[in-house]
Amino acid sequence: MKALTSGLLLLLMAETTLAADLSSVDTTPAVNFTDTSVTDGVDWEISATEEGFVIFDVNQNHSVFSAPHDDPDVADSIVISVNGDIRWGGGAMLFNKLHSSLGIGGFSSDDNLHISDDDGSTSIRLEDASEICCANAMFLRYADDFFSIRGAGSDIVKIAEAGSNSNALFIDSAGRIGHGTDLPNASLEVTRDDGSTQVLVNETNPTEATRELLKLSNAGNTKFIIANTQAVDPSEWGFTNNGNDFRISYQGSGVVEMQVFQGGNVTIDGTLTENSDRSAKTDIRDLDQQAVLDKVLTLDIDRWQYKDTPNVDHIGPMAQDFHAAFGLGNTDTGISTLDTSGVALVSIQALAKENQQLHAQNLSLEQRLRTLEEMMSGLVADQSDQLANH
Repeated sequence: MKALTSGLLLLLMAETTLAADLSSVDTTPAVNFTDTSVTDGVDWEISATEEGFVIFDVNQNHSVFSAPHDDPDVADSIVISVNGDIRWGGGAMLFNKLHSSLGIGGFSSDDNLHISDDDGSTSIRLEDASEICCANAMFLRYADDFFSIRGAGSDIVKIAEAGSNSNALFIDSAGRIGHGTDLPNASLEVTRDDGSTQVLVNETNPTEATRELLKLSNAGNTKFIIANTQAVDPSEWGFTNNGNDFRISYQGSGVVEMQVFQGGNVTIDGTLTENSDRSAKTDIRDLDQQAVLDKVLTLDIDRWQYKDTPNVDHIGPMAQDFHAAFGLGNTDTGISTLDTSGVALVSIQALAKENQQLHAQNLSLEQRLRTLEEMMSGLVADQSDQLANH
């Protein structure tokens, strides 16, 4: 027990909680509490000194709370200073009333909350206490020069390279997300200036299956643009669904360069050029032109309509008949325009040969006819002379 410096000793000894109101003219009035129910009872002292009000752990020989006080005497104490600042653990946590700032492990008057640690990782944990531990916990974490929002053991949002926009992630007040820019011009903008800008949608499930990895949806026509932004010759191509057709167009030309319709028809505003480069070909063989022509002559050529585009007539062979006759292409349900052109050209060459032969025969017959005519003219002339002499 510690006596009051005024000479008055107050001893409170009981097995229940007691309370007392004391006053003293002494410069260091104090009240002592001792738990006598056990051998090593905890002793506490409450005192009022010139520096402030103190709660003192007698057993551990240090103060645990003081107000006001300039500095705590040990790391486990709580101090309230004369200006209202609160400090715990020798400065491990500090609340500054003037700046409304709280510091944990460090303090900055410019920040309302300053958390610092020397183990390479600083984090804040947010947890729903109504659930099982950690099931609904979220962590705000800074380590190794990146900031992350972490949940269930993995990063949800990660912002890297503090102080640099090149690899940083931003979300503005309108909810727009910018990667590499703090001024996104769209709901999502990815910007870099080092030639490494890419967007990748990567499904890593090893099971082979058809999956929808990208979809553009809109209440109306949906369009995306491919743009070449070079200053010398900038250009943009647009890809649009327009009702039941898909369109490809050069922006600003006022022309739809290509349309693909629901039934499979394709319309282009120009020429169709198929690869026929000699250097791209192999196993080049001569043809029996007459044999090709003979097959063409036996091929059924009909007038017909596609089932999905009624009232639109076409003329041509059936793909099955064409494939059976010529064995061209890799399917018997379609015909390449390059193959039909080739068959037509070979047939024209065969007809040209026939025409040349007929022309030669005609010339020969004409020559023979002229010879006969000349002979007949001579005979007629001789006969006329004979009749005249008689």
